[in-house]
Amino acid sequence: DAMRKRVIEMLRPDLAAWDDTEIDQQGKTPNLTVYSGQPHAAVQIWRKGMQGRLVSPSLDWFLYMHPREELNKISVVRKWLKEYERSVYELMRNSNYYSHIGPYMTDGGTIGEAASWIEKNKAGDKIVCSNFHPQEIYADANSDGEIDTFYRGPFQLTAKAAVQMFGKEKLSLALKNALENDPLKRFNFIHACHHKSDPVFKELKEQKIP
Repeated sequence: DAMRKRVIEMLRPDLAAWDDTEIDQQGKTPNLTVYSGQPHAAVQIWRKGMQGRLVSPSLDWFLYMHPREELNKISVVRKWLKEYERSVYELMRNSNYYSHIGPYMTDGGTIGEAASWIEKNKAGDKIVCSNFHPQEIYADANSDGEIDTFYRGPFQLTAKAAVQMFGKEKLSLALKNALENDPLKRFNFIHACHHKSDPVFKELKEQKIP
């Protein structure tokens, strides 16, 4: 809308050229409306202040407690919760969580929409956090307000990047051909995440789509 466009023009020039994904558009000046760096600098000061005071790797900024208050009075329970809390902090500090939270806050504090994806790495011993451009994201909630549908896309990957992410056996014939002849050719992808009870899975099974 008009307000979001204005916010992007004044505060987020890095988002202005998102649609210029073609090769002949890359490298061109994306925005000529910003005449002062002060608004952008103010956003960065706000983001650093929020992260430093609320979500800092040097702070113990959350606490695990059992929802049943009487159990929190038992020393064994408190000790277990404290050890679990320490393990989670260690997991987060050994990941890219704290470097990814800054861009997440910047999106939320400017255009009002922010999305991140947290998953295990291939080895399963660390978490990996990813930031997505707001224009890539669609999410929907159930009647309880819980997000149960998440779409990202379309986004582009080269054939080479696609095989590294998904494995050659999962690629389409077009991608396999590009991998052999033009590995830097770009393809559109959509990342879709549905709740396991979503009717879409029944429809896919009936159509025998793998």
